[in-house]
Amino acid sequence: MEIWPMKYIWIAIFACSIATSCQNKTSEKKPSTVEEDRIIPSFTFDTSSVDFSVSDSLGFSIAFHKHPDSSRYHFMRFHKPDSIRNLTSILPTMASLWSAASAKIDIRLTSVNIGYPLEYDDVLTHHIEAFTSSDLWQANGPHDERVNYSLVSQIMFAHNIFPLHELMTDFGYEITGFSIEKVGFVQPEKLFELGFDKSLNIPVPYMVWIEVAQTR
Repeated sequence: MEIWPMKYIWIAIFACSIATSCQNKTSEKKPSTVEEDRIIPSFTFDTSSVDFSVSDSLGFSIAFHKHPDSSRYHFMRFHKPDSIRNLTSILPTMASLWSAASAKIDIRLTSVNIGYPLEYDDVLTHHIEAFTSSDLWQANGPHDERVNYSLVSQIMFAHNIFPLHELMTDFGYEITGFSIEKVGFVQPEKLFELGFDKSLNIPVPYMVWIEVAQTR
């Protein structure tokens, strides 16, 4: 009479051990499944006598430029797909490309170009807010027929238009100013799209070089 209960106990123990083993195998497979779902871009490099560029498989790239008689690269230009409209979200991508290039060339930057405010909705929003809240612009800028480029760059710099300070700090740089060209005005349609009054006169450059200096 005692043999059957003991038999059932051993069967139950065996079944539990099988179930536990299956659960462990399932949990071991989950990380690899997540890893397979993650898109990891690959890098390609290109070089010439004055340029070095690194591109990824998602359409982003950074090009570094130098003088023909120099071994150090002093200028950086970042390119993105046209569909990308937010700068903050792609800062990690910029950092990855920059790091990949740093492992191969001697970079001593003096200026950086990542586009202009109209290319990024988050930057443009900040840009518009900066000028609408600037007493300096309200006192000197909105009603002039000719735009004061120095005044525009001064306000852009004072309000940290591009959210790059943390990135620059990580790579040993600080932003020291802006050099701008081809200044126009934000179109009423774009102002309305971003939730602003269409009658605002907001100057916006179509070329921006961000001046930087090394901190270490």
